[in-house]
Amino acid sequence: METPEFIKTFVCLSRQNYYETTRQIEKGIADIITFGNFAADGEGIEYELSMEWHILRDEKHPSPRLCMFNDAFKAIEEHAELLKELMQYHKIYFSPDQFSEILLRLGYKDMSDKKYIGAKADSVF
Repeated sequence: METPEFIKTFVCLSRQNYYETTRQIEKGIADIITFGNFAADGEGIEYELSMEWHILRDEKHPSPRLCMFNDAFKAIEEHAELLKELMQYHKIYFSPDQFSEILLRLGYKDMSDKKYIGAKADSVF
C-alpha cells in the first residue's frame, strides 16, 4: 500500500459554510482553527491540532488555546517553525485572522470554505 502524501493545511471554523449552525459560542469558544498534516487527496489526516479562542473575560479578545491529542505530539518537531513563531505572542493577544496570516506565511494551505483574504476592518476580535 502506498503511503499518502500529507500537506500542511488549516481550516477556520468561522469561515466554514456551516458555521452559523454550530454551537461553539454557547460553549464559550469564539472560533477554532484546525491545522496539521492533511492528505493531499483530501482523504484523511496524519494528525491535527487546534487553536481555540475561548471567551474568558473579554468577549472582544478571546484567549487563544492550543489543543492536541497524543497522535499530534510529533507536530512539536514537524511544526517547530510555527511554534517558535507563536512564542512571540507569549501573553500577547492574537486573533484568528492574525493566526491565519502566520499559517499562510509559513506555507500552510487554507482549506476553509471561505478563504482568508485579509483582516476585516469590522472584525470583532
